[in-house]
Amino acid sequence: MFCSNCGEKIEDSSSFCKNCGAKITNNDKTERVQLKCKECGGVMTADSSNKTLHCPYCGSDEVIVYGDAVEVERIKNDTYKEMEYKKWERADEKERKKEKEKADEAYRKSGFGIVAIIGAIVSALFLIGSYSINRWGNVVVTAIQLLLFVISVLIRKDIIKCSNRGIPALLTTIGLLLIIPFLILSK
Repeated sequence: MFCSNCGEKIEDSSSFCKNCGAKITNNDKTERVQLKCKECGGVMTADSSNKTLHCPYCGSDEVIVYGDAVEVERIKNDTYKEMEYKKWERADEKERKKEKEKADEAYRKSGFGIVAIIGAIVSALFLIGSYSINRWGNVVVTAIQLLLFVISVLIRKDIIKCSNRGIPALLTTIGLLLIIPFLILSK
């Protein structure tokens, strides 16, 4: 095996590197090396205790030189992996944004947003009117209506988080249906 600090070859049973004095950990004993094949560009993987890598694609052999070159290759591989991960994250974020914009556009086209806003305004006016003439049944119904319309708008504006995009339309519909008990209680 090789010292992870200086790259010097050391005995498998060693606890310290004879060259730099670094303590040898279990990570040193199980470290794997990945390098690109100079012949075909394929990735060759081997245990760090091996002195040569054998390419499974083209069959060529390559001597492993530990030190700066291996560290540079590790950094390149790690950077590549990190860049790919960030690229996937950006693609996922872009997809989520497109889905949200599509759902928002469908909501705007359906008219539920406008109905919810107008319903909230009308409910607030009826709530004030019902309260001023002491119609407590109507006050309760219009307060519930107002609450439903406001929650519907707040969900669509992402002020209240909700994963189901159908909930605002449902709340608006229930708010509209509460006109029936309001009219019954007004008689």
